[in-house]
Amino acid sequence: MDGGSNLRGGPHLNSYLVGTTKGKSEFAVQCYKRGDYYNDGKHHTDVWYYGTVFDTHDNPEHVYYDVYSWGGNVNTPHDPPAGLSKC
Repeated sequence: MDGGSNLRGGPHLNSYLVGTTKGKSEFAVQCYKRGDYYNDGKHHTDVWYYGTVFDTHDNPEHVYYDVYSWGGNVNTPHDPPAGLSKC
């Protein structure tokens, strides 16, 4: 996932902000939900991914459990990728 990605408590832009990744991070995606649609000028989707993020660029390194990230910040071939289950 991209650096500078907001991690939220739900699949909505106004959901509680849990944290923001400091750099490109590993995201163990468990499932996806459709939530708020967003267009950042490069990507546009209403898909949000749920799982655990490992931010090794934070000092100290930080693990975010049970968070959502907007699909435009997650490096996938399609939103959602084939075979990924809904939450």
